[in-house]
Order: sequence, then C-alpha cells, then structure tokens
Amino acid sequence: MSGSSLDGLDLAVVEFELSNKEIKAWNLLKAKEVKFPKKLKDRLAIATKISAKELALLDHELGIWMGMVSNEFIGETKMEVDYIASHGHTIFHMPSDGFTKQIGSAAAMVALSGTSVICDFRSIDLAHGGQGAPLAPIVEHYLYPGYELYLNLGGIANISLHSKDSIIAFDVCPANQILNKLAAEKNLPFDEGGCFAANGKLNNELLEKLEADPFLAEDYPKSLDNNTLQEYYFPLFDQSPISTEDKLATAVQFIANSLAKAINKSLSKEKVTATTLNLFVSGGGTFNTYLIEKIKLALPAVDLHFPSKADINFKEAILMALLGLLRILDKPNSFASVTGASKDTVNGSIYKS
Repeated sequence: MSGSSLDGLDLAVVEFELSNKEIKAWNLLKAKEVKFPKKLKDRLAIATKISAKELALLDHELGIWMGMVSNEFIGETKMEVDYIASHGHTIFHMPSDGFTKQIGSAAAMVALSGTSVICDFRSIDLAHGGQGAPLAPIVEHYLYPGYELYLNLGGIANISLHSKDSIIAFDVCPANQILNKLAAEKNLPFDEGGCFAANGKLNNELLEKLEADPFLAEDYPKSLDNNTLQEYYFPLFDQSPISTEDKLATAVQFIANSLAKAINKSLSKEKVTATTLNLFVSGGGTFNTYLIEKIKLALPAVDLHFPSKADINFKEAILMALLGLLRILDKPNSFASVTGASKDTVNGSIYKS
C-alpha cells in the first residue's frame, strides 16, 4: 500500500484461515515500511502535472521498484506467498468523471517478484456508479468488527458508521497530507506527537477559509481527490503569513472540527441514538497526540479505542491483502452502501506469474 502522504510503501504478509470461503482466522505474520527513493518520491509528488508519456514511464518504473522491494521482502520472510495484492499509488481519483488512476505496473511487479499480482481495486465500483472509495470499511467489517464508528487518519481522514443493516463511509477532509507538508517547512517528515502544533495558536481567518471548502458540506457518499489539496488547501497555507506552528495548530483544529461535524451529521441522518459510541481509530495520525486530544474535545460523547501499533501502522496493507483474498474467492470487496454504486462489486485484476 502506498498512501497519499508519500511516506513510503507498506508491506505485510497476512495469513488467512478459510472454511467454505469464510474467514475463520487471520494473522499478520510480518510487516515493514520501505521509504521511497528521493528521486521517485519527488516525481510522484508532481505526477499530476507531467505528460502522458512521462506518466506511463513513471507507472513502469514504480512497478519495477515495487516488484524489487516486494521480492526482497518475501525473501526476508522466508515464507511462501500465494499472491501480492497491490493498491498502487493514486494519481487521479475523479469519480464524478467516472475514473480513477493508480500507477505501479502490475506486469512489472510480476516480472520482478515472480509472484502473481492482484491490483486495480476501485475501477469496477466506479463503473457501477460508485465512488471507488473508501475501501477501509471492508477490513473493518471482516477483521476489526465490534465498533459503531471507525476513523482512519491517513493522508485523508475518512470515517465509517457500522449498523446492523448497512455501512456508510466517506472521506471527510485532508489530514496527514497537510500536516506533513507543513512539517516539511521545518525540514521534518512529520510533526511528531503534534509538538509544533501544540506550540502554535489558532488562526481564525485561515480556519474560516479552510472550512469554506464546498466538499465539506456535500452529502455522502463522497471521496476526496488529491488534486483538491493541491488546488485548494495547499495555496491557502502557502499564502498565509502566519508561522508554521500557527498553521499546524489551525490545521489540527480544522481536522478535529471537520470530523466532529461529519460524525454528528451522519449519526443524526442515520438516526443513531445510542448514548455511548465507540470509535476505532487507526492510521498514522493516531500517533499525533495533540490531534487526538483535539478530536476527543470535539467529540465528548464518543469513546476512542486504539489497536496495536502494528495494526495502526499496517491496517491499510492488511486491507489490501483482504481485498486480494476476496477477489480470489469471488466475493464482494466493495460495498454499495459505502460507495453509492448500484450494487456490491468484486474488484481486482489478476496478473499471473
């Protein structure tokens, strides 16, 4: 899994025990993160602005690198791996236009790793009128059940509301992509623990501009395109004359406010009346203690629950393994109630070794 925050490539070996095509047990055997080589990371950061030929070349070269890294990782584990499930790196996600684009050539990965690859986990859903996102409710439903609410604090923050009858889920707002961009002003990959944000002051003028994004008021199902960050959010921070600390403090408050509004709105719309609600929190932003404090303050009636560090770090890689497994089993790996598609769909293209 390669996330929108460009942290690197997450790899996980996941073992599933099956009975009559049902998952009886699962285990995360080994996992690691591999940072992108600087030149590759720099090219991925501007991939929306390059030519079609350059994008095709980047797709091929990323696939070669991902295949090499996967092959090395499999060698390190000394395990027999049946399939690689690869999300690829999202360049465009434009469900309103009916398409999404992830790069990282599966053919190149097969050639370099010698292992069959399953990829393209969004396109069938989009073809049936869905958003192709978010995918997280699948892993929540199958592998982390038992909570009413789920929050993923990744490059983009998304939430899920699970009931007996259905699951609704949607992207809420930018999260780590903004925080990491601001941390880069301090020559850091991220604001560890939210320390710089905690030393900043809220800037209401910037907060009002951030909260004016029309996407925030849209009804779900919905998903946020990375280009919105480049075109709307990043310029607001770039043009603001305030300190980096104040920008970070304002960004954290914006994320907490947006999540609280989205969760309360969805609870009201879905007529959820429980007095106590449990929220399962995962994603890299979970380690930002200042952000978590602000979310707790914004949602006083919700109890936050956190999985193990391995689950937080590699939940999305585990998700990819699950999506690949469901594809092999020919079972839906995208839910219509989440994406707005006309039906549940089985997504994934298989490249045989």
